[in-house]
Amino acid sequence: MFFQDLLKKLYYDPKTGFIGTQALYQKPKELDPKITIKIVKKWYANQTDIQRFQDQKKRFDGFKIASHDSNSWQMDLAFWEKRPILTAININSRLGYANLLSNKTAATVLATLKAFVPLHTVDILTSDNGSEFMNSQAQDFFKLRKLSTTTTNPVITEPWVTSNDSTGP
Repeated sequence: MFFQDLLKKLYYDPKTGFIGTQALYQKPKELDPKITIKIVKKWYANQTDIQRFQDQKKRFDGFKIASHDSNSWQMDLAFWEKRPILTAININSRLGYANLLSNKTAATVLATLKAFVPLHTVDILTSDNGSEFMNSQAQDFFKLRKLSTTTTNPVITEPWVTSNDSTGP
């Protein structure tokens, strides 16, 4: 029991703790040479918070998001200090593009699209169905450039329903 208390004290001490078994073994060995690595490993294995943070096996080894066309881009608006940023990512190479816009009007977004498309080869463009991509000016530009466009609907989630709430789905 003495070793368990000592290991707990050393491991959870912010100055010396949160270390691996070998380093944890060295600390109490300086205080009590009777402790063995087997005792330390057994104590270490029984700590649930340590087990939680050990290396996890990848569940989707080799999982990739890709397109048959290497010129497939995803585009959306993000915001920084209330200013829109047009972001685009090539889904195969993960090459990113971002342009800080003055506003979100159709003319501003269209001007940025017109600057973006000649710099990068774009065949397929996926975006949400926001007005910045769905307006007639943007759609005419996509048709003029012969871009294949796809829109996605944003995911709408339901609020959490408690077990005693009878209004749930």
